Amino acid sequence: YDKVTLTQSIIDCPLFTNGNTYCLHITGNNVVFDGGNNIVDGGDNAIGIYVNGRTDVTIQNTVVEHFLYGIWTQSSTGTIITNNIVRDNQDTGIYDSGSTGTQIIGNDVQTNGYDGIALGFTTNAQIINNIIMNNFWENLNLNTITGEIEGNDIAGAPSSGAIIADSPNLVFFHNNFRSNTENLLIFGFIPSFDNGAEGNYWDTFDTPAEGCFDTNTNGICDSLYSPASGVIDHFPFTAQNGWV
Repeated sequence: YDKVTLTQSIIDCPLFTNGNTYCLHITGNNVVFDGGNNIVDGGDNAIGIYVNGRTDVTIQNTVVEHFLYGIWTQSSTGTIITNNIVRDNQDTGIYDSGSTGTQIIGNDVQTNGYDGIALGFTTNAQIINNIIMNNFWENLNLNTITGEIEGNDIAGAPSSGAIIADSPNLVFFHNNFRSNTENLLIFGFIPSFDNGAEGNYWDTFDTPAEGCFDTNTNGICDSLYSPASGVIDHFPFTAQNGWV
C-alpha cells in the first residue's frame, strides 16, 4: 500500500472538477490516506474527499467539515473509512454508491445537514462502531444494501434514526437506537434486526411499562420487539450498550 499523510490542515479548500467537484480526489488503488488528525475544510459546497472506481482505498484520521458531502465513494471495492470525524457538511457526511465491501468503522459522524451515513446499492457493507448522531434528517439512509450494521450509536435525529429500503440481506445487531424522533422507517424488503442470539437497544422498549421484562436478568427483554411494521428484533436489550 502507498500511504499519503496530511501534515497540516486545509482550510477553505480550493476545488477541482473532474466529473464531480471536490477538494481531494484519490485516484490510485491500494492507497492509505491518513489525515494525521488534521482538518479538511470547505466552503459548504462540493465533496471533501472523493473516490470513484478504485480498489482498496483507506481514508483515516481526518476531520472533514463544511462541504456539501464530506466523503463520497462510488463504484469501488474494499474501501475502508475509519477513525474520521465528519461533521457540519451541508448534505451528507459519508456517502457510498454501487460499491462492494465498503467498511465504515469507528467514525464520529454528527450534525450534517441531511444524512449522517447514506449508502445505495452497496454489497457486503460493514458499518461498525460509529457514532452517528444529531444529523438533521436521518442518521442512516440505506437503500438496497447487503452486509452488517453493528455496534453503532444511532441517536438524536430530528427525523429518523435509520431509513431503510429493500435490504433483506442486511443484519443489524448491537446498535443503540435512542433519542430519535422516530427510530426506524422501513420500505420494501425488511432486514434482520438480530443475529439469532442478540439484537439491539431501543429506547422505546426498555422498561416494563413498555413491555420489556427481564425475569432471568440476562439483559435481554423476555419478549420480542417490533419497532416498525413488519420488523422484529427477537432479542432486544434492556439497556444501552447492554452487550458490552
